[in-house]
Amino acid sequence: MDLQLRKIAFIQEFLLVNNEKVIGRLEKLLSSEKKKLYKKDLSPYTIEELEKMISRSEQDLKSKKYKSSSLLKPEVSSWT
Repeated sequence: MDLQLRKIAFIQEFLLVNNEKVIGRLEKLLSSEKKKLYKKDLSPYTIEELEKMISRSEQDLKSKKYKSSSLLKPEVSSWT
């Protein structure tokens, strides 16, 4: 069963639950797991990664591959 079908099946089962304690435990479990995934994604950069990013930024600056804040502000304000 693919992930989308599993999610739909889970939601269907969840909608049948009428016990507040069970709902509360599922909410806590979901919150806890989301926090774990979030923390996992927040691993610090290595020195090599940082040096590569700096080098790329310096190259972009030299080749004028950037936008100044004065050009970016109108663009950003149009997003909302």
